[in-house]
Amino acid sequence: MHLHSAYALLVSSTLVGLALASTHCGGSVVVDGGAGGSTPTSSASNGPSGPGVTTGSGGPTTTSGGGPCNGPGGGLPNAPCTPTSAACKASASVCLALVDNAGASPFGLRMADLSITAPSALTKGLIKSVIENGVTLNDAQCNLNGGGTLSWLLQLDTVAGTLRTGGARPESNPSDGYAFDDEVFPQGQGASFHAQPVTLSGALDATCAITTSAADLNLPVFLDLQGAASFLLPLRQTSFTIETLSGDHSCIGEYNAAALDPASGCVPDSLHPGFLHAGQVSAYLSLEEADSAVIAAIGQTLCVVLSGDAAVFGDGAQPTAHCKRDGGGHIVFNGDWCAAEGQAATAQCHDALRFQGTFAASGVRIN
Repeated sequence: MHLHSAYALLVSSTLVGLALASTHCGGSVVVDGGAGGSTPTSSASNGPSGPGVTTGSGGPTTTSGGGPCNGPGGGLPNAPCTPTSAACKASASVCLALVDNAGASPFGLRMADLSITAPSALTKGLIKSVIENGVTLNDAQCNLNGGGTLSWLLQLDTVAGTLRTGGARPESNPSDGYAFDDEVFPQGQGASFHAQPVTLSGALDATCAITTSAADLNLPVFLDLQGAASFLLPLRQTSFTIETLSGDHSCIGEYNAAALDPASGCVPDSLHPGFLHAGQVSAYLSLEEADSAVIAAIGQTLCVVLSGDAAVFGDGAQPTAHCKRDGGGHIVFNGDWCAAEGQAATAQCHDALRFQGTFAASGVRIN
């Protein structure tokens, strides 16, 4: 089956399955004008290792550059799962970057791999597959067998000390580059979300690390390469920690070629991740906003999905089930975060859920 067709089938089947399964489960900020387990982290760096960086088993290393995040990149090892196509640039990039960002500022990257670690409903099962498979590119010659429909972009300016981030509509040819999406997504009942990039402060430090400020981001999750179907993740107070940036500015983390098994087609699994991560993302999801974010393909709001149990916490309404509310109009499902206080939930405040994940990113052209 063609990979595009296979992914379309995956999305269709998983979203239908999600609807069925969930009924049985017990700083300075500028808004731009238009706008299942942990994964090992990368040890590669062209300068000193950042804090908290660990070495993944069998992971490759890069060639040292001339200083912290200011030097040449390094290629992948000569391993059975190292892509041989020249289009993958495996001899020059540890993360299969599509462009060489050396000497550029600003420069662009796209998340190449994402592992969601919170909230619980997004760390397992069907919706996790839809999101994480969407992040992985659809490029079989480079051993990347995802859907390529969810493009989360990072544009760093090391001179200004900023990181611009947001989603992009799917591109049939990633080599042509991406553009930040800036559009309004109607949700029904008069609700809508404006997806647009935001700019965070985040200067590169002497260890090749970046810690950013936080801002609200509406991230579109497209379900097909045509961008016809989608849903929104309303991520509030989104921030990033980049543990180490490669010397050529083209990689956060690295492709895990040395640890993948050619006998299984170099397909990653829970014990052998496709990428070693060197970035972290953190945010929270307001339950009220999530209850306005409709996932039309399954007839539920994101709030119902996040509850993990549509039978208990959904109201069963048609055509779209929302989160069940008590007599005072409050959502019955309790989150693990208090948005008003910016801290873990208490008995009096439990109106949100933490969103956390780790990622790798590869250089792309941002148009």
